[in-house]
Amino acid sequence: VSVSIMVARMKATNTATRVFQYGLVPIGPFPKEGIDELRRANNLRNKLVEIDREHRDNFEQARADADEEYSVIKQAETELRETPS
Repeated sequence: VSVSIMVARMKATNTATRVFQYGLVPIGPFPKEGIDELRRANNLRNKLVEIDREHRDNFEQARADADEEYSVIKQAETELRETPS
């Protein structure tokens, strides 16, 4: 893949650029509700990863069951990955 990038130099000016960042900074310890919400989000992500891995495993098994050649190739790949370098 070839990518060409054009870079143009800007002429020096007397214009200043300001960047503002907005947000809230909690005063005191982080609220328990916030920690609980972060924990729930983490648990949800873990559950979604678990579902995805289970689905992927089931899909790979179905492919291997449907095609003997695929099964042989997949088994060889698995053995190569498990062999220490």
